[in-house]
Amino acid sequence: MPANGTIQSWENGSDRPSAPSFQGPLRKWKLMELPTHFFLLSGIGDSPCKPALECEVTKDTCRKALWRLMVARGLDGRTFYVFTDKESLEAERDERRKIPWGSPGIE
Repeated sequence: MPANGTIQSWENGSDRPSAPSFQGPLRKWKLMELPTHFFLLSGIGDSPCKPALECEVTKDTCRKALWRLMVARGLDGRTFYVFTDKESLEAERDERRKIPWGSPGIE
């Protein structure tokens, strides 16, 4: 996250193959304003290959329940990655498999 506190977002021209449409601390207001259909991946977990939360969000109505789950797991305000398509999510998973456990770069 940049020093000024703004959330980092990549544009379509990114050189990162699995560039998320959003990366940063996920607060309730941000979760509620995301597009109708997206894939959510937490930046923390047991290892880079086992995120604490990964899900597909297809309805606006389930966001409040998702937020309650995030709070219950202590994930509110933590770094999340949002992908607009499954291919980008799978590319991110493939990249994470290459990261040795304990390496910097994953929150």
